[in-house]
Amino acid sequence: MERKEASLITISLLLTLLLVPLFEFSVPVEANPIPWPPTVTMPEEHINATASLVDGFLQAEVYGEYSFVSPWGTANVTMYYPVPPNSSAFTVEMDGAVLNWSDSGWTYPTVIGDFPMVHWVTPVFFEMPFTIKTYYEHPIPLIDGNYTFLYAMGSARFFPTEPTYQEAYIRIRMKVSYTNLHVYTIGFDNGWIWKPANFTIIKEDDTDIITFNATGTPLEEDFMLTFRMVDLNLDGKVDGRDIAVVAQAFASYPTHPRWNLLADLSQDDKIDGKDIAIVAKNFGTHNS
Repeated sequence: MERKEASLITISLLLTLLLVPLFEFSVPVEANPIPWPPTVTMPEEHINATASLVDGFLQAEVYGEYSFVSPWGTANVTMYYPVPPNSSAFTVEMDGAVLNWSDSGWTYPTVIGDFPMVHWVTPVFFEMPFTIKTYYEHPIPLIDGNYTFLYAMGSARFFPTEPTYQEAYIRIRMKVSYTNLHVYTIGFDNGWIWKPANFTIIKEDDTDIITFNATGTPLEEDFMLTFRMVDLNLDGKVDGRDIAVVAQAFASYPTHPRWNLLADLSQDDKIDGKDIAIVAKNFGTHNS
């Protein structure tokens, strides 16, 4: 499969279009989806991501699959897609055929900063169901001591849209030793609004898989997952070196000269036996 490497300044499709029945034309499509009029609908999306260590850095691989239906006429639909900063290896396919894409110059605002958007043209025909698949990789940013994975699910809040029912299914495979996992949906109403979200954890071959489902008319909130790494030195295993990191900051607190935010695994603003216990519980585990 041909891939284009892109360095882009953490995914959902953007739809807004105008339709002239019975004529072929090219129109922009914006948000998750946001058809106007509703000539293309996206009732379902599936996101499968993997968090793993690559060369001493935490990275996410993200696969997206989006089901579409075109009930009105024909069109060349321009689709916009937000990706996290510094993403690479981006590819997009329509029903197995690779599509050419480029940087749109537009950005998608999120609570952790703007995501650049790529775009491409999708040929659409009357009543034709089709599937778009995407793939990309990106570093998982470290923000205030938490590794933060954000999927841009709520594009609809930024664009006017005809209500369209949508379902999102997100699965994140955690191939790392982690603690203090939190899942949120994040909307915007005169400021960012964080809401704790319901999720489940499935065990598969000793690997945790975080699952989250959402529905909306349309979806208007982003998905965010945060966690702390127990493998503090990111060398692929939890061992005495990680205990040593906690021990070095033991009995410290914010503003203390030995304070280490990353070693505060329990997130209670002090480094004590709770943090050592978290490392001990994961002792001997390997990350990949």
